[in-house]
Amino acid sequence: MQWPHGNDCVGQYFFVWFGGDAVAALRWIHVLSGLLAIPCAMAQPAVKGGTGQAPVKVALVVPLSGTLRAAGPDIVAATQAWAAEKNAANGLRGRKLDVRVYDDESSADGAKRAAARAIAERVDIFLSCFGTVACMQIAGEARSAEVALLGPIAGAEVLRSAAFANVFATRPAASGEMGAIFRYLSAIGQQNATVIYQDDGFGNGYREALAKSVEAIPGMRIRNQFPIDIARRNFDDVAARVVASGEGFGVVLLSNTPNSVAMIDALEKKGFRGISFNLAAQANAGFVSAMQEKLAAQNLVASFVTTAPPPNSQMPPAILYRAALERWAKDAKPGYVGLEAFINAAVLEKLVDGFSPERVEATLKRHPDGGQIARLPMSYDVPSRSLRGWLDIAVVSKNGQIRHQ
Repeated sequence: MQWPHGNDCVGQYFFVWFGGDAVAALRWIHVLSGLLAIPCAMAQPAVKGGTGQAPVKVALVVPLSGTLRAAGPDIVAATQAWAAEKNAANGLRGRKLDVRVYDDESSADGAKRAAARAIAERVDIFLSCFGTVACMQIAGEARSAEVALLGPIAGAEVLRSAAFANVFATRPAASGEMGAIFRYLSAIGQQNATVIYQDDGFGNGYREALAKSVEAIPGMRIRNQFPIDIARRNFDDVAARVVASGEGFGVVLLSNTPNSVAMIDALEKKGFRGISFNLAAQANAGFVSAMQEKLAAQNLVASFVTTAPPPNSQMPPAILYRAALERWAKDAKPGYVGLEAFINAAVLEKLVDGFSPERVEATLKRHPDGGQIARLPMSYDVPSRSLRGWLDIAVVSKNGQIRHQ
């Protein structure tokens, strides 16, 4: 970079000060032109992280073991592939990306421990945690350390509240996900739904958003709510209650991937022949593959909310994602959650002001409505600190094919 007035030393000072943003550096060099005689000895970077060439440390705290372990590899492969693409092109404004992966062990305690380790290693930002239980712990640890959490793959409303001003989402809150389900049911003339929820913090957190979602859809009502006892794994009992209730079509599952698969199995065995709806987190490759195989041989239909475009489509984000996987993660299969993580990672490219919560917010507030991230139009909602870009229903039909509504 050639700086004005021939003073490369001062130019480099402001370049580093503004996190590698050459435009901001040039602006201040011109504004402070009278001070350009700063000695090089004084022109040392005064920002956390060392020189402007220091890598950007990105923390991925995701499930690699435990009940949710099927989702973690999708997220890791997508994020590392995006980072590899950027690093091959000189990184982010000259800074390489150092993606550090930590196992949350599919538990709150595991997520808390992993986040603490990441903070001890002085990571710059957390990215794409998975699930409300883990994301809440990571968000809390990050908040205490004044580190931002970008793109939680979780719907908890509290993560979008003022209590977590360090969290920036790219998917809707729980009420938005369920709103998509109820709007679809209403559009096809179904005004009733039955809710099955796992009786824990995750399931009950989503239940709290039910009323808000249903009230927004004229004529829609929840007929029944049945809890899954996690300790007893009472799937057959719940399925029998659903069938006995007379429910014949719309079942909404507020449960994680393993419990959703088990619940759909139990419903099928009890003779339920309607359609089952899952939340967007169940768009991970493991669940989608299980549903395609299962429904190709059974007289049942399942669907799920998606917060990313179809990963095998010809939409620009999907093309970029598949190309990155092909180049850097050949063994990874394209999936909805993987594409969501890829889009989350692409937000990093926009954070020209730096990675602290305050600077992330300042940058995103300037993001134009419909401005593109990974070639996906997205708009920033200030109250919820969320980038909004995609929300849809995918239906897995009886032949195992997926179609979008």
